[in-house]
Amino acid sequence: MLTADRGPFDGLSVEGVLELLPSLTTFPPATSRRSRSKRADRSRGTARILHWLLSFPGDGWQERWLVSGVDSGLDWGWIDLVTAEYGSAEAPRRAMTAEGLGCVLLARVVRPSYEFLQGYRTSGLYRHAKQEFGAEQFDRIRQAGLARAMIPSQLSTAENSLVKVAFRTGRDLDRLTAEDLIAYHEWSRETFAKAPAGLHAAWDLMCDAGLLSDVLPLRRTVARGQLSTAAMVDRYSIQCRPVRDVLVRYLEERRPSLDYTSLQHLASQLVGAFSADIEKHHPGIDTLDLPTEVAQAWKERIRFITREGKDPIPRQTRTAVLTGVRAFYLDIQRGHWRSRAGRPGRSPVPSARPTPAGSPRSRRRSGPGCTSGCANGCPGSPSWWIPPKPITPRRRNCWPQPRPLPSERSSITEAGDIAASAAGRTEPRSAFSTGLRWC
Repeated sequence: MLTADRGPFDGLSVEGVLELLPSLTTFPPATSRRSRSKRADRSRGTARILHWLLSFPGDGWQERWLVSGVDSGLDWGWIDLVTAEYGSAEAPRRAMTAEGLGCVLLARVVRPSYEFLQGYRTSGLYRHAKQEFGAEQFDRIRQAGLARAMIPSQLSTAENSLVKVAFRTGRDLDRLTAEDLIAYHEWSRETFAKAPAGLHAAWDLMCDAGLLSDVLPLRRTVARGQLSTAAMVDRYSIQCRPVRDVLVRYLEERRPSLDYTSLQHLASQLVGAFSADIEKHHPGIDTLDLPTEVAQAWKERIRFITREGKDPIPRQTRTAVLTGVRAFYLDIQRGHWRSRAGRPGRSPVPSARPTPAGSPRSRRRSGPGCTSGCANGCPGSPSWWIPPKPITPRRRNCWPQPRPLPSERSSITEAGDIAASAAGRTEPRSAFSTGLRWC
């Protein structure tokens, strides 16, 4: 564990931590009977959590906090384990433990992770944290929000995002840096593939209140430009390397003819909704030649969008996904790529309907046709693909040729012949990037 992850009170004893609690701004004063009762409940709850953490190995409270598994934010049954040995009713026990947990966090004895803070739903703790981590600075944030005419819910979401960063770093609001907010942004992008709620507004409010010196908005600060095709595919963690290489090569060939947003949508269809879904539900498949039952099961699954912890909802873009996958397989078939054994590297289209034997469609397919694809292979093609044979002079006229102006026809034709002979090619470089149809 890094030393920076430890809080300033990591090495204190249980009694030492309890002595810190009266210094908290939100700790009840001993002025009335009711406040003294709340004061005693929070102290007992804090002691229960600390004694429970002592049962785990570690050098300091932060290590014990991590070893206990509480920081993952996945299992909240630990509260029952803490309160099981105490004889009061369940509701008061849990309330007292929750009060003690708030004191441990507000006193900065441990620094919780963003996973924990994401799963810990409490409004009272965040309200108290705004007083502990800089009440004056949060007042300036609210004034900046009112100047921007923000509604209360937007302002509260922005303030809560700053509270999370303060809990994670253990620093007051006026000591937070741009790197702290960017780290929270990166964690959310890696975990949920989106920015945290309210963080962009919090960045702007921090700049307006004079707490950040950066003048650029957060969106421009973290902008990283367009992803490469390989990085776009690797976001979905495809395990089968040959299939991943096919997808990268195909999208790379389609990229010159698409804008970046369209390319992202195509990648989400082919890689996210198709290949990643196949690997998730049918582990061990390492080919694009899918069995019939696998393809049928996939077509049934894409009818709905399923998210963890939520009910499935109908997919509005199901037809677009089927069309994109069908076009992907048809482009592969038209390329006539072959495996090393010499067999055609074609794969049946998962989204295609079977063609009855003897139908006009099947007769058209079985007749003679023009071959498409690269004679010398595309750059970066997988090693297990052998490029097809060059197109014969008899079929060379099938390729659509450019039509220059009459005054330029001879010179352009001669230049094209010289370039083609120098490159050793007799047909276009790629069948994917042109998007043409051949007879």
